[in-house]
Amino acid sequence: MPYRQWDVQVKTLAAGAISDAWAKNWINLKKDPTYFDHINITNIKLSLNAESFPTERMRLNFDNNDYNEAHFRYTEFQSSYLNCSEKRPILDYDVFKERTLFVIDCSRRDENERPSTVDVRLEIEAAQGFPENTIAYCIIIHDCIMEYTFHSIIL
Repeated sequence: MPYRQWDVQVKTLAAGAISDAWAKNWINLKKDPTYFDHINITNIKLSLNAESFPTERMRLNFDNNDYNEAHFRYTEFQSSYLNCSEKRPILDYDVFKERTLFVIDCSRRDENERPSTVDVRLEIEAAQGFPENTIAYCIIIHDCIMEYTFHSIIL
């Protein structure tokens, strides 16, 4: 039976830093935050084993309303995740600026070589230092397959 599993990973970003990266050494958090902010992110990249997503820099500039690529990736994810052509994103372009969710879809990656371990690295760059108490959340959605084997017991 195939299903999708979600893992939420959290990391506090260093106040004043303009870039950060971390490997999968995160802590789980049960809190459900409802507001997100772009904090002047200029580029965000995910490395999955040796492959990077996206392959080129995003070159975002929220001050100049230049965040088309981030919004496009957000809107495209719905149809990719649901495997349909219909797109109905919750956040339109203007609202997206105030409640930014960065989406990196790795579902179209080459599956021929599937290692037993998965190395994940998220790199974040900003135009200004990260505000104090900034927390980055990373939701990893991956496919799983569960196999149920019925065992009969004869008494």
